[in-house]
Amino acid sequence: MNQNSALRILFLESNRRDAELVAERLKTEGITGELMVVTDRAAFEMALAERVDLILANVTVPCFNALDGLTLAHEQHPEVPFLFVSGAVGDDPLIELLTPSATDYVLKTRIKHLGPAVRRALDEAHARAERNRVVAELKENEARLQATFEYAAVGKAHLSPDGRWLRINHRLGQMLGCEPATLIGQPWLVQIDPADQPMLGARWQQLLSGASFETELRLYGPARSLIWCHLALWAGCSRMGAVQYLSATFVDISERKRSEEALRQSEQRLRLAEQIGRIGTFDWDIATDTVHWSAEVAALYGLPVQMFESSINTWHELIYPEDRTALEQRVEQALETSRFEAEWRVLWPDGSVHWLAGRAVVEQDEAGQPCKMLGVNIDITERKQAEEQQRRAAQHDPLTGLHNRALFYESATHLLPGMRRAGHMAAVLFIDLDRFKPINDGYGHAVGDQVLKEVARRLSAGVRQLDLVGRIGGDEFVVVLSQIHSGDDAAHVATHILERLNQPYRTDVGELQVTPSIGISLFPADGDSVDELIKNADKAMYTVKQNGKNNVQFYSSNLDAPTRW
Repeated sequence: MNQNSALRILFLESNRRDAELVAERLKTEGITGELMVVTDRAAFEMALAERVDLILANVTVPCFNALDGLTLAHEQHPEVPFLFVSGAVGDDPLIELLTPSATDYVLKTRIKHLGPAVRRALDEAHARAERNRVVAELKENEARLQATFEYAAVGKAHLSPDGRWLRINHRLGQMLGCEPATLIGQPWLVQIDPADQPMLGARWQQLLSGASFETELRLYGPARSLIWCHLALWAGCSRMGAVQYLSATFVDISERKRSEEALRQSEQRLRLAEQIGRIGTFDWDIATDTVHWSAEVAALYGLPVQMFESSINTWHELIYPEDRTALEQRVEQALETSRFEAEWRVLWPDGSVHWLAGRAVVEQDEAGQPCKMLGVNIDITERKQAEEQQRRAAQHDPLTGLHNRALFYESATHLLPGMRRAGHMAAVLFIDLDRFKPINDGYGHAVGDQVLKEVARRLSAGVRQLDLVGRIGGDEFVVVLSQIHSGDDAAHVATHILERLNQPYRTDVGELQVTPSIGISLFPADGDSVDELIKNADKAMYTVKQNGKNNVQFYSSNLDAPTRW
């Protein structure tokens, strides 16, 4: 891009760091020249008095509206591209500022798009200036047109008053994917997308009356592919004023159209994400401690917008009590680092708990002190619930919902130190189902699963909430009884479980009978760790198996049954 070698770029930006970031990005993209950073209206007007090739402007500049900057720029340099630079995703004013007068906009959070946007704007400005120059020269000097027609960088053609190709230059032939001579005398509308033909027909008579016309349309290119073009049409008249031909210029704008479509889809996805994702914005004036909340933010906290007071304290009071202190600390840190990011819970008036995530940037005044925080709140309750479900799925037995081996060990390991400090006893019950394998073999695993789920339900119903129940094998279950007073308490619970598990099980194939063998070890007498207690309870259970099954056995040191754990 040769025109970039001596560019003069004017940048309306009050944030020095952002100005440096933009300058670094332009340099990285190979866009060189002079970058003039101005922070107020007076400096902006002074800079406009000189030549300017490109104007960049932040959406929000203290004491100076960027829209005013756009108006001033177009009054003095209407041909100069003007790009807005936004500081935050979801900035509502951004879409409103993108008027037809502005060339484009770029998010600072997507600074990598700045280089392509600048190049596109400069290329389009250059092409527009070139087109206007060519049009003026064509009208002034028909001879010059004849000399430059064939080698023009854009597609050019002459059309007869009845709409046939009279002359086609080399570039247009490339765009159409054929030799120009093959089209001479053919109707030109054949090369135009049918969707665009009615619009051309409606303007044709005006063109024959001497009017000019510009539009964007689609041409059929090589292999009937569609090419977006900017078309300029005007009449070529004789000295007597009679229309002899229509002159046409075709500029390939396919790349720009693809960029516009990508931008449109991106904006559409963003709007949809805001609606579906329930994203709200806020603007906190730190100096006055007043906050402007969007209606969606209020909804995120379960309140109508009119119940939100314009104070940051209103927000603090809605935070879940256990998260409030940490979140307030994050806000204080953000005033020093200029960036805020956190997740927290809120308690709705109906008592439900919801998860929110927040991101914000902090603006500073001329003295370098924080003066404003701009950000978004996003409802992440579904994501948190999904994470919790995944966590539970990883830690719980998928069939019975009980603690799996890993979670049972972890929970029991955390439980025993408390028992030790309080001087309490605990008991571990190792439960193995007798003759369960014949059920699986004879009736299938579906029926066996019905029995296992019912066993889990009966076990959970037969102990206290403070006790632990886990499934650690196919038909093996473990129970930790916490805060018991003696072995008699453990024996009482084990006998109760024995009776409950001996009751018939209703399945799809009728009632089935399953009995348990239960081994018991006591803490701290029979072991000081979860692993040791389970091993000893397993030994006791194995003794029950050897002595006829369907019974309860306490561990003692003289048990010599081999360990199966």
